[in-house]
Amino acid sequence: MKKIVATRLVLIIGTVMGVISLLNILIQRDDSTKHMKNNSALVIDQIDVALKKNEQEIVKKTEVRNLISRMPVSDGMTYYVVEKKEHTIVGATDNSLVTTPIEELMGEWKLEEVVTSTKTGLKKCFYFEEVGEYYIGVSQLETMVFENMKSNAGQLFLYLFIASYIMIVGSMSIVDRYIIQDIDKITAGMKDITNGKLDTVIEADKTPELEGLSVNINQMTSSLMEQNRKISKVLNAVDMLIAVYEYGGESDRVLASGKLGAILMMSEEEMEKLLADKNLFEQKIQSIKQQPVEGFRKVYQLPAETECYVKIESLYNQQSEFGVIMDVTEEIIEKQRLQRERDYDLLTGLLTRRAFYQKMKMLYQNPENLKHAVLMMCDLDGLKQFNDTYGHANGDKAIKKAAEILSVVKDKNSYVTRLSGDEYSIIIYGADNDDILKEKIKRIYDHMIQAKIEVFGKEVDVRLSGGYVFYSKYPEELDQLLKKADQALYESKENGRARFTEYK
Repeated sequence: MKKIVATRLVLIIGTVMGVISLLNILIQRDDSTKHMKNNSALVIDQIDVALKKNEQEIVKKTEVRNLISRMPVSDGMTYYVVEKKEHTIVGATDNSLVTTPIEELMGEWKLEEVVTSTKTGLKKCFYFEEVGEYYIGVSQLETMVFENMKSNAGQLFLYLFIASYIMIVGSMSIVDRYIIQDIDKITAGMKDITNGKLDTVIEADKTPELEGLSVNINQMTSSLMEQNRKISKVLNAVDMLIAVYEYGGESDRVLASGKLGAILMMSEEEMEKLLADKNLFEQKIQSIKQQPVEGFRKVYQLPAETECYVKIESLYNQQSEFGVIMDVTEEIIEKQRLQRERDYDLLTGLLTRRAFYQKMKMLYQNPENLKHAVLMMCDLDGLKQFNDTYGHANGDKAIKKAAEILSVVKDKNSYVTRLSGDEYSIIIYGADNDDILKEKIKRIYDHMIQAKIEVFGKEVDVRLSGGYVFYSKYPEELDQLLKKADQALYESKENGRARFTEYK
């Protein structure tokens, strides 16, 4: 700020100095020409008196020449008597100029005007007046006419430089004391406010205008702080964990309401460190967003020992990010419970028919994920007879055991479903070839052959019949695949049960 003000003061004062110097040169030049006129008038009067005194005796031009040549003259000066009719010099202190037309010395000229000419090789100033039948004049070297101008101009420049220096130093001192210091205070205060320090108080009181500006800024920040307090009170009064935050621009600090620490399960010390650095805060938010909860929009699970879920809504602009964080743990847990009851069979923990069809619909929407797949339909052999013999409670044990058998190959690329009663389905997808799928079908079969449950103190076999179809051989819709798998299942039952048959 000081540098800018000083530069502009130098430019302004330098311009004023230049104008004053130019005016001084013009004034001194005018004074010098007036001085020459006055001196020339005295000489011309002397020549005029001498001519009149010798008017009776001077009858020839030679006598005029003799008269002028005897006139005392200063160095660099020449006196002239020019015949009016012929404009020829008839007398001069320099005899070599006699008979020379005056125009050869100075070109065009005017009476009673100082004229500068270089026709003689030297730059001279000429001045003539009309006296009777003659023009009487004087010439002088220009350097002599204006000999005092340089020294006067140098003195003036020195005086102006000293005066300018004093003015600049004095002005800068006054400007710095009464303006710049207050502006610096306001600038520093506004930077702190921009960086989030809303409790900053600006004290600029050297000038009424800047004092008024600082008062208005302080009132504005106080109003912002009051608004923040009101928002925090409202959020704290709400019977739920919700917090807002904002960061961006040149500020390193994050502004946040009071419940943020409780929502993120962080101590006051950890929260203070996090809010002091927007980069750390942004990293924290991004790490939370790496754990999205499937089936819920913008809901994330916190990396905590207890089950905690938050919802994050973020708004961006060119300068900052504004966000709202809500604790939705109870809501998510309740929704997941309802979802489990809806989508998972309570007895076996397998998918329900509804959930199976929903997942298959999503899978068919991205057929590239199916790759090589196999669909198998199964049911429990002799369940009705088992219930009649051992009771429904033990029948449920057999149903659960069947679920265990089918789940032996359960992974992220498989869905095992209890369609109804003792009817099951399993789809395995995403394999690179059908041989891999055959191996998994064999694993299920081997597990089934050895499956037993304890009933009334003895072990009873649990057996399944199944039919399966490969998607690579029959790339059809789900309903068609289910029909083909069901036909293969019927063939297994016809051939003695406790076996798995491929549809061909």
